[in-house]
Amino acid sequence: MDTNLQVILQQLQAEKRVDRNTLVDAIQTALESAARKSFPPQAEITVDFNPNTFKVDVYEIKEVVDEVEDPALQMPLEEGQALNPNAKVGDRLKIHS
Repeated sequence: MDTNLQVILQQLQAEKRVDRNTLVDAIQTALESAARKSFPPQAEITVDFNPNTFKVDVYEIKEVVDEVEDPALQMPLEEGQALNPNAKVGDRLKIHS
């Protein structure tokens, strides 16, 4: 865990009387907003933020399809099965970025 970030979070909680969950939600929203700038506008992404370790994981979510019409939102079945052997058409998979 980054002790500097932990200290900052604790200071904000104490000095501004902001609930920890509110701060964590704000951090996750800010991280997601920043991450979106690295992807096409139509891409679907999600950010997992661990408030205890401050570990951040960014994932792009794509639908498994037979024929890709929109590469920003879809992936071919073969690619999906390379990520998850049980993937089938219609599944939505997280791709670690």
